[in-house]
Amino acid sequence: MRWPKLDTCSFRHLSTARPPAGKGALPPCIPHQGYPWTPAGPPSSRHWLDFSSRHQIITNQQQLIPWLPAEFPMAHRIGSHSPARRTVRPLITKLLLVLLGAGWTIGIPVRAQEAAKESPPAVEGPAKWEKEIRKFEDSDVSKPPAAGGIVFTGSSTIRLWDLAKSFPDLPVINRGFGGSQMNDAAHFAPRTVLPYHPKAVVLYSGDNDIKNKKTAETVVGDLKAFCQVVHEHLPETKILMLSIKPSPSRWSMIEEQREANRLATEFARTTNYLQVIDVEPVMMGKNGEPDPALFVKDMLHMSEEGYARWTALLKPHLREATAPRVFTDEKPLSDARLKPQRTYNDAYHPWTPPTTVADWAKSAARIHRQLLVACGLWPMPEKTPLQPVIHGKVDRDDFTVERVSFFSRPGLLVTGSLYRPKNASGKIPGVLCPHGHWANGRFYDAGEKGVAEQFKLKAETRESAARYPLQARMVHLARMGCVVFHYDMIGYADQKPLDHRGGLGDAEASLWLQNPLGLQTWNSIRALDFLLGLPDVDPKRIGVTGASGGGTQTFMLFALDDRPTVAFPAVMVGTAMQGGCVCENADYLRLGINNVAIAAKTAPRPLGMVGADDWTIDIETKGLPELKQVYSLFGRSDLVSAVAYKQFPHNYNEKSRERMYAWFKQHLPLAETAPLTESDFKPLSQEELTVFTADHPLPAESLPADKLRERLTQDSEAELRMILPKDPAGVEAYRMVTGGALAVMFGESTETGARMTSATDDKGKPLPADPEPVAAEIIGTEELADSITLIRGMVRRTDSGEQIPAIAMRPTDDPKGLVVLWIDSQGKAVLLDEAGGPNAMVRKLTGAGITVASIDPFLTGESREAAAKKAGDKPLYPVNLQYPGYTFGYNAPLLAHRVRDIVATARALRAQQGFQKLAIVAQGEAGLWAALANAASPGTFDWIWADLDGFSFDAVKTPDSPSMLPGAKKYGGVGGLVGLGAGTTGALHQLAEKDAERAKAIVTAAAGPLTIEPKPLEIDAVVARLIQVKPE
Repeated sequence: MRWPKLDTCSFRHLSTARPPAGKGALPPCIPHQGYPWTPAGPPSSRHWLDFSSRHQIITNQQQLIPWLPAEFPMAHRIGSHSPARRTVRPLITKLLLVLLGAGWTIGIPVRAQEAAKESPPAVEGPAKWEKEIRKFEDSDVSKPPAAGGIVFTGSSTIRLWDLAKSFPDLPVINRGFGGSQMNDAAHFAPRTVLPYHPKAVVLYSGDNDIKNKKTAETVVGDLKAFCQVVHEHLPETKILMLSIKPSPSRWSMIEEQREANRLATEFARTTNYLQVIDVEPVMMGKNGEPDPALFVKDMLHMSEEGYARWTALLKPHLREATAPRVFTDEKPLSDARLKPQRTYNDAYHPWTPPTTVADWAKSAARIHRQLLVACGLWPMPEKTPLQPVIHGKVDRDDFTVERVSFFSRPGLLVTGSLYRPKNASGKIPGVLCPHGHWANGRFYDAGEKGVAEQFKLKAETRESAARYPLQARMVHLARMGCVVFHYDMIGYADQKPLDHRGGLGDAEASLWLQNPLGLQTWNSIRALDFLLGLPDVDPKRIGVTGASGGGTQTFMLFALDDRPTVAFPAVMVGTAMQGGCVCENADYLRLGINNVAIAAKTAPRPLGMVGADDWTIDIETKGLPELKQVYSLFGRSDLVSAVAYKQFPHNYNEKSRERMYAWFKQHLPLAETAPLTESDFKPLSQEELTVFTADHPLPAESLPADKLRERLTQDSEAELRMILPKDPAGVEAYRMVTGGALAVMFGESTETGARMTSATDDKGKPLPADPEPVAAEIIGTEELADSITLIRGMVRRTDSGEQIPAIAMRPTDDPKGLVVLWIDSQGKAVLLDEAGGPNAMVRKLTGAGITVASIDPFLTGESREAAAKKAGDKPLYPVNLQYPGYTFGYNAPLLAHRVRDIVATARALRAQQGFQKLAIVAQGEAGLWAALANAASPGTFDWIWADLDGFSFDAVKTPDSPSMLPGAKKYGGVGGLVGLGAGTTGALHQLAEKDAERAKAIVTAAAGPLTIEPKPLEIDAVVARLIQVKPE
């Protein structure tokens, strides 16, 4: 039998092979260059444990014999720390002397021995650390650490850390060995980590690897090996890797260090047990390089100040890592919000319509408010005088066309063409025609090539209509006896000087709810005002039709305005793609709903639709049935109709137009003689359609995007000043506006779920309450010291599939019925000390009979871990930075999710037997969450103490900020929103100056018990106040 080439470090990886009998049976074990050992992969802790249990090996510090076979009589069940070593070692020595006396070496010929004497080889690989590791193990014999502590391991940065000084109250174990690299940490993990069964492992390594020319990929490969060893045997243990630090002595290596940190972070996102803590931000000086004050003389190892910064950085992560877990690998968190976000381009946007008239009334009112908030039209702006300018009539055989312009509000133009039939008498129907995204809009000319394509598809039969399909529609409606206003979308044709897709896509625009959809929808409402103001238009017979983006404007107008009577949106209503342009998307627009739900607001007015070979191809089977369900509630399912012309691409072709003509003829109604078939016409040139001429130039009052935004902001501020309350009656009016906006902003479903505000319909009447959609589930309990019962569980929203990890610390004996919900940005770990037990604050409260609960709001704690595992290297909550409406139009903002989680938890606690009173306490980033939850759900909390740390929405500069809340500035900022919680006893601390003034005004008007305090929140004072609360 041939023995494998081994060195001393390989004895930990031997299998169950036995040495053969006879001369030369012992394997070579003294390390030298003739016997290299290169492991095929990372050391396996299971391999080591299996081997050691089979062989009961005697570990030899002097590297004499790495193992003894099972047949060796004195080796039986003798461990490395056994007292029997004192007996075995002399026997081993005698055996060696016998072998040496017979002329044998331990695996090395005599000539090799001589060479070794002349030039002792250097100890390479993990074997060089054996002496240090042995010291750890010897120390464990004399002073065995308790299980469940926190192991620090890695290189000299760990070894030199005075952990007892940095973490005096924690069971920390230092297993750092200087000069080591990441592969060494992995190799020795079975001996430096596994025996202690720690709750958490803090790892620092990789610094020396980069110094020794290892690549970032190699470092992270060894990190994966370390994690494999630890996680395989300790699946509940969290690993906290401190990123490779920047240092003056190794500043030239910073790019490779950063790459290793980046790759490590990417790997961590694929796990639920590893977290990489970025130390670089706390290590840098003002010059952008490492701060020398954080290092000792060698500019590599850290000074006391350096370790102090690391300690402060690490402590909250240790609390979180050692926190009691609610979910496991076997029973993972299955929060519906961890699924991919909705996008406008999803293949299917489902919507289930209500089944009763009463439920539809509530749903319709919520949709109405949701659309207005999304468009920045809640409350409705002042309708200023239109003062339309109509000029430049073009006379054709049987119709005329005039040029029209007016301001829908100061600075915002509406432009278009007004078609009228000749020889009409009396009042006749009016039709609004918003165009879609045809090139040049109202001026669209398909050209000769376009004509040929339409003829080939048989979508058109006349050249005039094939080349000018938009004009063809207006001309024929006029010939049927209608006054038709064909108006421009934002930034098209004469609607200047705005850009259709630019100027309104940043965070500030979202904070004020200023968006192209809102501007365009307001223009549509004012276009309707213009049409109804014409003396020859019958206000009871108003039709609206448009295709694509014009179809969106058609159903938006019907959803928000009761005055139009017959709708025909083309190629836009459906359950697939919901609209790809910024003018069809806005923050909050489709939360919980889709285009079908919006179009349903037309009911019971006649609604005709067509689809094509596009995202509306399934309208007859997906969309129409839901609409018929709503119309059937009114007994008028015959008033909604749809057909898909699947042979045609996305278009408003002749066949589709003819169906619209028939629909209008039937339902406006039109004269029996009105023709349904188009005939040729002489198109108008762009010069004949252009509104602005030398005699009628573009008004100077028409504002570009930046100036228009300034004016819109001024108008919103004026609206807010008007409704800011001065007495209790004013508070109710203020609550109807701002509270109604909050119900939308915090993402409440429009169909189900308890409302977070006292919601009203668009007339100001209260809406009936819905059933509570939250439930609490206990997953496990544990009796702790100090008569505290730990409860692990979750809160579920039954309407949306959301899950919220939660814990509670309850007095085992005689709880008094008061619950404190403590909220923090680190999640439920706020209740714990760094060792994972109840902290001093919790012990005080539970000692007084008070239950303390906390949660991991969305993307904190366990929620963040689960999201990181799914996200990989992508953002945990991605936001479209070019136009946030593409994200927040379908998904609630992150801040809204967290507020919802707090409210859901509070309601679940309220429902628990034995809990009569509820207080909420929060600081820092979570102070804002708590204050908004109190405002959004009045009456839920009996007390609140929240410190907002001076936060203002002025600090939100990018759409992906965790504190982004579209509309927050429009509705008064922090002060205007949190003031709605005036009825709760307690205090809000450290509001920004302007916000404090506004909140005080609301509280004063409400005569509420809430106070606004400029000083920081003192936790000890809050605890003392809570302890004084008497049980009921």
